[in-house]
Amino acid sequence: VMRCHACSLIGRLIAGTPIQRTDSPLYPTTCCKILRHTPTGTGSLSISIYTIGYAGWATAALRDHVLALGATLVDVRIAPTSKSPQWRKEALAALMGAAYRHLPALGNRNAFTGGPVALNDPERALQPIAALLERGPVALLCGCADPQRCHHSVAAAFLAERLGAEVEHILAPERPARPDDQLRLPGWE
Repeated sequence: VMRCHACSLIGRLIAGTPIQRTDSPLYPTTCCKILRHTPTGTGSLSISIYTIGYAGWATAALRDHVLALGATLVDVRIAPTSKSPQWRKEALAALMGAAYRHLPALGNRNAFTGGPVALNDPERALQPIAALLERGPVALLCGCADPQRCHHSVAAAFLAERLGAEVEHILAPERPARPDDQLRLPGWE
């Protein structure tokens, strides 16, 4: 079975092998499911971890979709801020209420430096995520529209490997799934 970029990197991350800037992303193969949002919803009961990038979403639509999945929105940005005020931690907490958590342990330490993906402290995230998963699915949130070019895929693959969960990536309804029209990690152009 061929593996996508995030799933192939997770084995290296767990083994302690550094992920290099030259590791170019591949697009979905048979290991991950890329889900395009539809109004009727297509979530699966076997999915425990979703990933979602807020680029291309209206806040109400993202909230409604996450809540329809029965998921807790887990913000995995190392610094939960944005140029757009509606995507800042305080606004998301107000929007989602008890269904919002910020978990910087799954943030990318190199998000602002252009270095390779390096999860902040993924081991420290295992217990809080396991506790959330006992109550229902989680949706890992970052700003990137393309899950194959964002650290939230690496975080999801790490959690799936360690906690035995399935991962599904949710794409915004307004955004095409084209690599040339997505937010990109520095160095992965």
